Amino acid sequence: MTLPAGASRWVGLLRRLTEIMAKDKAPNAKNLIPINKRAKSVQREIQSKGGKARAEKIAERKRVSQIYADVLAAEHNVEFDGEMKKLSGEKLLQEVIARVLARTDAASVSMLKEIREATEGNQINVSGSVTIIDDVK
Repeated sequence: MTLPAGASRWVGLLRRLTEIMAKDKAPNAKNLIPINKRAKSVQREIQSKGGKARAEKIAERKRVSQIYADVLAAEHNVEFDGEMKKLSGEKLLQEVIARVLARTDAASVSMLKEIREATEGNQINVSGSVTIIDDVK
């Protein structure tokens, strides 16, 4: 097969790039040892670190959920349109969502996502008393 003029140069470059990429594909591959191929003590250490990190993350989520629950359960004195109103946390949240929706920008979408995850995503019940349902044993 005859290549067009100048094409052989590109083929050579492509071959060299392929060789370089094959060599550098996983320079630290020797460090990637599967967990079941490691010593039992090392396995326990890695699993322990993972368990502790998970427990810390769950505790952090629970603290944030409790903060949101406290805010939603309380009554707040707020100023809307120049007048003071006393609103429950639920009504305040409705007012905030209405104002955020009126802005219609990317930051608003992000804010609404945060509010939804904090209230609905962690199963906060805001009817009279506030309880957080902890599904992690």
